[in-house]
Amino acid sequence: MNTTKNISLLVLSVLVFLVVLGGFIFLVGDITARGEHITSRLKMIDEITRKDQEYQLFEKIIKSTEADRAKISSYVVKKDGLVDFIKLIEGMANSSGVEVSIKTVEESEVSGQASSTPKVMLTLPLTTTGTWENTAMFLALLESMPYKTTLTKVDLRKMDLTEGADPKRKNRFSKANPGWQADFQFGVLKFK
Repeated sequence: MNTTKNISLLVLSVLVFLVVLGGFIFLVGDITARGEHITSRLKMIDEITRKDQEYQLFEKIIKSTEADRAKISSYVVKKDGLVDFIKLIEGMANSSGVEVSIKTVEESEVSGQASSTPKVMLTLPLTTTGTWENTAMFLALLESMPYKTTLTKVDLRKMDLTEGADPKRKNRFSKANPGWQADFQFGVLKFK
């Protein structure tokens, strides 16, 4: 009977040991799974924090460069600003006392653009008629426009007295005040 009791006790001990071992294995597995879950959550929180810091940095850069970007954009004709640009040229001609005729406006692609905002080059050939002083004033105004312009052609010609005798002409010329005709061609960038 003693042997039976010992065997029963041994079997019971082995069963208790297996139950405790199974519980231990289950707890270790559960703790490991929770640790992996927490680790993945921490990585996700770190990534969100990093992106938020980058966003705040970009927002700070955007705010600090706002004036510079506005200034740079002002050098380029706006996408729908061609009519206003031509009116500006006509207004400068009027204020400098010359008659202006804009022949055509040509658009050409700008090669090698590094900017994400595509631009085109507007080429404007125009002819003015006026006195030497007024023509020089108009040229100075063209060069000082608040746009990035490139003068590619300037051709000045003194007019005959018969050319300025047209009564419809705003400017009447004489020997003392001869007329000048100027052909200009310049380019300016425009947002596409």
